[in-house]
Amino acid sequence: MKWRDFWEFGCGALGDFGCHDMNSTAWAFNLSSPESVEVFPAGNNKSKEIAPYGEIGHYYFAAKDKQQELRLTWYSGGLRPALPDFMPGDFSLNSRGAMFIGDKGIIIHNGGTSSPPLIFPESLRNSFNPPAPTIPRSKGHHREWIDAIKGGPAAMSNFDYGARLVEIVLLGVLSLRLGGKKIYWDPENMKAIGLPDADVIIKEPVRKGWEML
Repeated sequence: MKWRDFWEFGCGALGDFGCHDMNSTAWAFNLSSPESVEVFPAGNNKSKEIAPYGEIGHYYFAAKDKQQELRLTWYSGGLRPALPDFMPGDFSLNSRGAMFIGDKGIIIHNGGTSSPPLIFPESLRNSFNPPAPTIPRSKGHHREWIDAIKGGPAAMSNFDYGARLVEIVLLGVLSLRLGGKKIYWDPENMKAIGLPDADVIIKEPVRKGWEML
C-alpha cells in the first residue's frame, strides 16, 4: 500500500496512472469533458478512507464539434479486458497500456515502455502504411519545460491540454469515491448533475495551515 491509496493524500491507481495511460487516447481523439462516467470498485476494501484494490470504469464522450462519439473503459488492479478471438493464443497483455478497438482490428500499446504499438490481426501489419508525422517528437519533459519558460513553444503537456486530461481522470475518481455512482457532468458549472453529495469531493475543504493566500 502506497501514499496514493489514501484519499487524504492521493487519488488511487486511477488518479496516479490515468493521466499516463489515457493520454494517447485523449490526445488522438482530442477529448474534452465526458458526458457521463461511472467507475466501479473491485476488491474487498470496506474502508472509505482507502482507495479500492482495483476498478472498472466506463466513460462516454458524445459527438461534438470535431470530437467523435467514443467509449473508453478503464481497468486496474489486475483486471483485464477480453481479447478478441483473432489474437494469438499465447498473447498476454502488459501490466500497463492501452488497447484501441476499431472496425477492422486493434492496436495495443504497452504503457511505460518504448516498444512500438502492436497491430492485430497480424494480417493487417503487411498492409499498414504509417501516416505522415503531424506531432513533433518530444525533447523530454525537462527540456520542454525549460524551453517554455525561456519563451519557446508551449510544452506538449501544457495547461490547456493537461487540464482537460486531468478533468477526465478526476471525474472517474469522483465516481469511484461515490461508490460507482454515474456522473453526468456539467463542465461549465463544475457540477455533477443531480448529485449534491459530490460537491464536497469536487471542492474539498482545505486543512488548516494549508490554505492558499
